Amino acid sequence: MSRIRTVKGTITKTTGRDHNIYSDGNIVYNSGKAITETSDAGIVYGDPQKAPVMSIFKKIVNVKWMCAEMKEEINTASIGNKVSLLIRTCHYKNGEIISLKIKEIDDKEIKGGEKELTYKGIVDEDGYAELKEQVEI
Repeated sequence: MSRIRTVKGTITKTTGRDHNIYSDGNIVYNSGKAITETSDAGIVYGDPQKAPVMSIFKKIVNVKWMCAEMKEEINTASIGNKVSLLIRTCHYKNGEIISLKIKEIDDKEIKGGEKELTYKGIVDEDGYAELKEQVEI
């Protein structure tokens, strides 16, 4: 996940205890004037602490029925219509495959004798996956 914050003013962070920043990549500070670091106990570089292990749970945030061409969300479909699914995820990586199982209410047949269908999609960099198999109603 990326976040860009543009502020036309001052940001002040006050932390009552420790303030830790961890990154798998670079941490870059850039200033048009000066970067100032102060400390009563000194400033130390090198031998960084290991970042704490985060327990991140993958989850599906939202599922929307879409028209077959994935151009607009739909609320209803008629027999013979083809529909697709748009899934919004959280904590899935770009390129990761997600699958979704669909069952009819009361264990009824969905399609060709099947009572459960599985559809797959690839999560994009924004956390969305398009399941374009086009379920026929």
